[in-house]
Amino acid sequence: MKDAQSTRCVLLVGLSDDEREIFGGCLERNGFLVQAVAEPDTALRVASDTPPAAIVTRIWQRGSTDGIELTRRVRAHPATRDVAVVVMTTRIEAECRAAAIEAGCDGFLLLPATAELVVYQVERGIASRTPGARFPQNAASTATAEPKDETRQVMGGAGDDV
Repeated sequence: MKDAQSTRCVLLVGLSDDEREIFGGCLERNGFLVQAVAEPDTALRVASDTPPAAIVTRIWQRGSTDGIELTRRVRAHPATRDVAVVVMTTRIEAECRAAAIEAGCDGFLLLPATAELVVYQVERGIASRTPGARFPQNAASTATAEPKDETRQVMGGAGDDV
């Protein structure tokens, strides 16, 4: 069972310094404890020891494990199967979204995305994995209204994730 601290902890995986600052800062302002790791294999070890409420990851990662495989492994491990996973990418191909959903993600975002939308997806994912929880219409985050299509964002470019 998760303790009170881990129910508000979000693990950021493979995000750039700017993304960690922007998304992590907004998550912290909305009451989350944020931990960042550089690689998915490290994230799996950390999450297995103390499961966070959510993991936010990019699809493309350094090393042999990408965000899709990370999501699969999170779902397969008994200690982490109930952790919400939000996957982000700059790739607009439908195959990327399909692969993330098939792997078991709770949220999928095209970058660039607002920090408020990341918080919204994290809160939504946590609520969907918490028995008896209801996602509040007026969420604690600054994202108070559900986006009509959370996967549609203003896209600056369709380059590879870094």
